[in-house]
Amino acid sequence: MLSLSNAEIILCIKKIEKYMYQKNTDKDYLSAALTAGLGAGVVTSFAVHQGQSPFLALGITVFAAVCGVICHQFDLI
Repeated sequence: MLSLSNAEIILCIKKIEKYMYQKNTDKDYLSAALTAGLGAGVVTSFAVHQGQSPFLALGITVFAAVCGVICHQFDLI
């Protein structure tokens, strides 16, 4: 059997916590905006095909991209 002392167990737990709770400090706003914009763009392109105003669809797409960047900035998702 493997026998570990209390100090070794605590050291292992600290190493695990370091990687488990490490925050991603690199914020990629462009990918967040593109992901949200593409998702909204697919839906709104169908709505334009059905007769919705293209300017309203563009506004919805831009709004979704801004919301995606805000959610990414504050780690809401």
